[in-house]
Amino acid sequence: NGLQVVFWDHGETPVLHSRLVTNSGAAMDPKNKEGTAMISGFDDVYEDSMVYWQFNLAMMIDEVLSDVLYELRSPGRSVSTKLRSHLQSRLALRGSGPMREFQQRMRVAIYGAEHPYARPAMTSKSIKAMTRDRVLGWARKHIVPKNSTLILAGKFEQKEAKAWIDFLVDQTSSGSSSKPIDAVARSQAPAWIWGEGLANSPTVDIDVRFEGTRGVDDSQAARRVLASIIGSKLADMRQGHAISYGMSARYVNRVAGGYWQITGSVDASRAKQAGELLRATLDDLRSGTGAYKPAFVLARRKQVDALLASASNSQLVAGRLEFIARFALTDAFYDTLVRRMAALSPADVEAILSAELQASDQVTGAFGPPRAVHEFLEATKQSAPSASVASPTGR
Repeated sequence: NGLQVVFWDHGETPVLHSRLVTNSGAAMDPKNKEGTAMISGFDDVYEDSMVYWQFNLAMMIDEVLSDVLYELRSPGRSVSTKLRSHLQSRLALRGSGPMREFQQRMRVAIYGAEHPYARPAMTSKSIKAMTRDRVLGWARKHIVPKNSTLILAGKFEQKEAKAWIDFLVDQTSSGSSSKPIDAVARSQAPAWIWGEGLANSPTVDIDVRFEGTRGVDDSQAARRVLASIIGSKLADMRQGHAISYGMSARYVNRVAGGYWQITGSVDASRAKQAGELLRATLDDLRSGTGAYKPAFVLARRKQVDALLASASNSQLVAGRLEFIARFALTDAFYDTLVRRMAALSPADVEAILSAELQASDQVTGAFGPPRAVHEFLEATKQSAPSASVASPTGR
């Protein structure tokens, strides 16, 4: 019936980890019914995919498979008045509204208003529009065998697993694969996004993003190492200046366009200094003087060690197979990733810096006390091209 099945039966302990990966996500929610995918019952909901996971002792393989494959036999969740009331109450929590608005402006700034990834998250209006038939109808269209991959990792007998899978889903209708998301390019320009939080908050939340590339390409190794380098440079804001409560950098892969993200919290009373330090750190990395080179070898070593150390852990292997399924990668993806990372040179990192982390494409966001947010954003844009600051009040 079209269900893809992936086995990894080399676990060292009698534990079974399962994943059901469906190639539909939040970006495919019906118009004006945002949040449909989120309440479908899956554990992880991404823009392009959803993942339901389960684990137990390997001897309980029948229960594990019955539970995870139930999502294909009876997809979706019924929407009750009680559930809608609960979701509405979560949206009404103090301070949550301004943060959601801030996050929405960040999505629009990085992707453009017409991109599927820039759609708003769950809203009060979309919750009211959700009905049992609409949610179940969406689930029956998207959570189907032909649009899904089942992953089993651990210590188990393949013959037994195949028998249970045949028994549980053999008569399930195959359905059809989801159409790929159409990417709409945004007009690249720097942007500063204002988020107004509580006036007495002691911190400012920082969110800096850069548009990335589609899916997963041959530069994945360089991006992982570069993210580690940036993280080590940002650590000085906390360790050397004590103005940050922790800053981190990562690259987020998405089928129709990923993004770089730098996040963390800084002391509101020193927001201007934090902005100056962040700007100086990024300018230094982009200067072409090789400021990242001292951290390159250590960052690459950490990434290689992390990949090799997790090669026999069934839980981590299940996670890797999930990533492969979400992005339609080859089975040899992680073996190739390790080899590319070991052969990586500073020039490879420089190429990514030049292509994807330029100031002309930077979206800088800050959420917190208005005065501190203003000071931070002004400090970060002093040496950048002129552009407007997007704020909820037009300031």
